[in-house]
Amino acid sequence: MKKLSILMAVIMLFCVCLAGCGEEGKKTSSNGSEYMDNDEVTRSFDANEVLSQLNVKTYEYDAGEDISPNRQIYIVVENTSEFNIKLSSKLTTYNDNNAIVEVETRQIGYLEAGQKAVVYYDYLDKYSSFDYTITPEQHSANYLATSNISYDIVETENSRFFVTATNNNDFVADVWGTMFFYRNGVLTKVQRLKFGDGGIGKGVSSTNEFYVTLGSTDVNYTYEFVLEADRWY
Repeated sequence: MKKLSILMAVIMLFCVCLAGCGEEGKKTSSNGSEYMDNDEVTRSFDANEVLSQLNVKTYEYDAGEDISPNRQIYIVVENTSEFNIKLSSKLTTYNDNNAIVEVETRQIGYLEAGQKAVVYYDYLDKYSSFDYTITPEQHSANYLATSNISYDIVETENSRFFVTATNNNDFVADVWGTMFFYRNGVLTKVQRLKFGDGGIGKGVSSTNEFYVTLGSTDVNYTYEFVLEADRWY
């Protein structure tokens, strides 16, 4: 009987260990469902792997006139990885002889997982071709920014678009919107505007007007809109 009691105690102890030694970082919520506590999970950041999970699109646009060109290149980066990151970008332009015209660098301070950011270069010298590199780094911060900005787009006559952004974060947010206009599939204009004076306060809304050409009666435009936000410092 004593041996049986000892055996039963060992079995009960083993069951307790099984219950407490589940998947690392997994907890049980008050309603009984399991969830992962990211603060207790050690995740390995691999820059090359994260780079492969960035969806990148490039746009070329000249916002000036022949006598005063404003050649621009926009790089839209969508972060489909699980990490909040910061980005460094380097753009190199070349002439007809493949000689370097200029090299420019830009940084994105914070790009949360699942969101987009716009890297843009303007007032570029005349070039024939370009290439770029993007280097992601893991960000030490872990907060939502763009995810907590809601927005509505109202289109009126003459291809005018009123975009209202609302800051649902618990901090003042620095919010930017970039709209790419197309006509028959061809990029015809890019407009990038900041929302609010300095930043948008908690629970506050701000509206910007995006348009192709004031007074235009052409309504055959489509658009792509990218909104991005971070803490306002």
